[in-house]
Amino acid sequence: MSGVAIFWNVYKDIVLKARVKVIVNLCRIVRQRQKGDTFIQIEATNYGPGSIICESIWLKKKSIFENIRQDYSNPLSSTLPKKLEVGENVKMLFPYEEKIFLVNESTNVGIMDSFNRIHWAERRQTKKSVEAYRKDFPEEKQCHSAPMGKIGTDTTFYGGV
Repeated sequence: MSGVAIFWNVYKDIVLKARVKVIVNLCRIVRQRQKGDTFIQIEATNYGPGSIICESIWLKKKSIFENIRQDYSNPLSSTLPKKLEVGENVKMLFPYEEKIFLVNESTNVGIMDSFNRIHWAERRQTKKSVEAYRKDFPEEKQCHSAPMGKIGTDTTFYGGV
């Protein structure tokens, strides 16, 4: 019986790590009697089984990864790093403007946890956000950024280029 208990504790502590669901979408924050502001929202929800610390936001374009710097000036946006207990979530808001990280034709957006695992949003959500961006900001108006960096080079964006 003690062998089963040891196995379960090892499995629970080493193998079974928290699952995080990441969502990317456009949102509009409407103030009373005013036109709303549009933002790109990146949301992460901890589905357990334990707590986790969300460290940073990452973009993926084919096999190249890029770190996104947060917009700390927005009081409505959560900041990273943030510890999430089971069932808690964090929501980061980025201004929806011409010079944003969607310029790079990102194939995926994810959040890195304290175990250095990146939890990716569904690709179709990222694709929908890129399509909406292209519709709202046609190609001739877009600002093309520098080449994306590889993992560890810390090529950062502050919500924009």
